Amino acid sequence: MKKIFFYFLFICFCKTNFYGQLNLNIENVYSYSTENSNFSNEWQYLSTDVFLLNPNMFEKLLTELTDGESKSKKKLQYLYLSISVNNENFLGENKFVEYPIYNFKIKKKNKGKYKYSIETNDAESLRIIDKYPLLKTEENLIEAKINGFVILENQENIINNLIANNLLNISSISPNKMILSLVGEYGKLLQNSVKGISYKFTYGINLYKENNKNIKLHSLKIYVFKPSSETNSFFIKSKKNKLNNFFKKNTLFLEKNFLSKKISYRKYPYLVIANYRSIYKSETMSNYNDIDEESLKEDELKIRNLKKKKQIDKEIYNQEMEYLSFLKKINEIKTEIESFKKAKTKGKEKKISSKLKIILMNYKNIKNKIEFYENNFKNKTTYLNIFQTKYIDMFNFLSANFENEKELKNVKNIINIIDFLNKNFEKISKKQKERNNYLKILHNLDLKFFIKSLEEKSIKKYIEKLEEIEFNMNFKNDLKKLNSAKIDSLNLYLIDSLNKNIQKTFCKKCKTNVKKITGNFEKNLFNKNLEEFSNNFFEISILSERVEKNLKIDSIQKKLGIAKNIISRKHKNLRKKIISIDEKLNENFDSKSKEELQILQKNIFVSLYEIKNSYDKICKNYEFLLF
Repeated sequence: MKKIFFYFLFICFCKTNFYGQLNLNIENVYSYSTENSNFSNEWQYLSTDVFLLNPNMFEKLLTELTDGESKSKKKLQYLYLSISVNNENFLGENKFVEYPIYNFKIKKKNKGKYKYSIETNDAESLRIIDKYPLLKTEENLIEAKINGFVILENQENIINNLIANNLLNISSISPNKMILSLVGEYGKLLQNSVKGISYKFTYGINLYKENNKNIKLHSLKIYVFKPSSETNSFFIKSKKNKLNNFFKKNTLFLEKNFLSKKISYRKYPYLVIANYRSIYKSETMSNYNDIDEESLKEDELKIRNLKKKKQIDKEIYNQEMEYLSFLKKINEIKTEIESFKKAKTKGKEKKISSKLKIILMNYKNIKNKIEFYENNFKNKTTYLNIFQTKYIDMFNFLSANFENEKELKNVKNIINIIDFLNKNFEKISKKQKERNNYLKILHNLDLKFFIKSLEEKSIKKYIEKLEEIEFNMNFKNDLKKLNSAKIDSLNLYLIDSLNKNIQKTFCKKCKTNVKKITGNFEKNLFNKNLEEFSNNFFEISILSERVEKNLKIDSIQKKLGIAKNIISRKHKNLRKKIISIDEKLNENFDSKSKEELQILQKNIFVSLYEIKNSYDKICKNYEFLLF
């Protein structure tokens, strides 16, 4: 779409032959225009406000213009101001619209001075054009001119003729809100003229009071009413840079009293014409709960009508239709969610499974759509400024609804995790903390309704990849080292290290391999220790039998004397322990757990040590018991 700007090109103030010729001029003393780059295509609506400042200085102006003229002439009756707009695409071929702005009633004061009567409101502007779609005009401008003249006493028919001509002219223009409002304005102008009172344009004032954040200042012009004899340079020109900087920072609606203070000119009346650009505001539904088939049809019809009336351009139309297509997908999944909830209430497992598969597929398609828009529309300002937030908000509404049912939440998690890993696998696979975090998530996903689905295959693929990396980086070398280590209790620190690390991971493959290899090492170590225990037990048994035999010999009994009974009791207790160890060494170890074997090992080791130590003490004091 072309960049369209609203310029007032032809400026004049008509003259009347009272007291000779009224030489009243209008001078364009200042112009400001925002850079085109500030307005992308979606800023396609034009609004124009007109401000009249220093209206009380018309009295001074009329006095200066009529000073010295013959007093026998007719009296001044009205001062009429209007703006005419002429554009073929804007209005039609050979058509123009004249906006009556003011018709001031002029009253004569004593000493030849004039004054006019008009009520002013410092907070108001006159809205001449309100949010007109610029794509209706294919030219680079809309022509306009400021008109003004003085109506003499007994010449009120001039107003009547002016009103009649304008009504005839606009009668052939296609009716719209703007044209119909002008008919009302001409009625007010005629009514006030009959009453002999002043008139001011009123249409658009209420619209102006809107707090519309989507409208920005585009351009601004200042015109001063002054006598032709006034040749002094208008001082606004001297502060052009200051005003430029001010309007760059203040791009929203301007107010009359605010402008007056900033421009700070008091000598003659002047007009400020401000042009605004408005961004298109999509009214297509954005509330998830309101979406249904009927509403979607209504919105589609509305958008097609806007295009037909040339109120939106092709890009906005395409974006609106794309958004409606997206909403239809949202409505489909919304319907399936309701069907799933009903099936769940009735406990119909097959239907639950069927609906969840459809919901999963639809959710994935919608998520992919969002990604497609982000990638393909990232350079389209219409999407970025208008539709992007609508898509995101609607998708977030949908996602929030998945949180209310554990099965739906699981569906969302499946799609989100697969999507995330598809894009970020290389990155997260390099960090142990992130690897384990996603392994935990993947293992906790419930896939019972999605057996043999593509999603199940993807989940298993990523689990396999992450576990392979986790195993290779944190367990493979340590397990290799343990495999090649000597079967000795001194190397149990390797197992302790592996067991400590395995507590930090959610890698099932790692846990399985660590359990298998450490188990083999511990089994071999147990068997080795068992062999050593058996050897020690054999030696202790021989020692015990020798002591047993010698305690029965009379000569030895005499040597022992009174110590005989004490040593016999100790020996009897030690023999019981030896029998207990013998029973433990002959148990079925295959049926025992790792913890049970560890306890058994410890008990045997301690018992053998205690028995050996006890016999050593006895034999140290009574060496003859060994022979």
